[in-house]
Amino acid sequence: MPPPAPYGLKSERNVIRCSAHTAKTGRRCKRLTAKTPYCYQHLEKLEHLVVKKSTIPNAGNGLFTTVPRKTGNKITNYAGTNTGYTREDRERGHLFGGDYVLEMPTRPPTYFNPFHTTDSAGRYSNMARRGDGKANNAGIGYSQRYHQPFLKAIHPIPNATKQHPRELLATYGRNYWQ
Repeated sequence: MPPPAPYGLKSERNVIRCSAHTAKTGRRCKRLTAKTPYCYQHLEKLEHLVVKKSTIPNAGNGLFTTVPRKTGNKITNYAGTNTGYTREDRERGHLFGGDYVLEMPTRPPTYFNPFHTTDSAGRYSNMARRGDGKANNAGIGYSQRYHQPFLKAIHPIPNATKQHPRELLATYGRNYWQ
């Protein structure tokens, strides 16, 4: 059972201890997190990523990079649960378990739901919406070898710094809005 949230706050996700080890002592970090496997300091230090309020209105949190990225570079894993659904389930209109289920480009297609996991920060990437003046700069790839989705840059992401991070906007595929 997860430890209670401070100040009477409740979370749908489990609160876990940061999985990074400190540079000074080599011991595991003592901070808690409910979003990613790392606390905010280690997420920025180890993966050069930050989770904060999205620049897209009403989108909640977003994922930002603090370093420039080149096209094709892997940014982070996109962890989730394999739902076991099939394309026929989707075509019949069966409920997939929420808005977060993504179709991975595999044969046959694999469907992942990243909502109830703290295994990766990739789940916080939003998708640019029509009419908001933003363009997607990342995409979801799939490693056949490890059976694992990941977030990768589909366009160069220049000028990202710690002071001015750039939001990662991932294209979820043409079937996402159906």
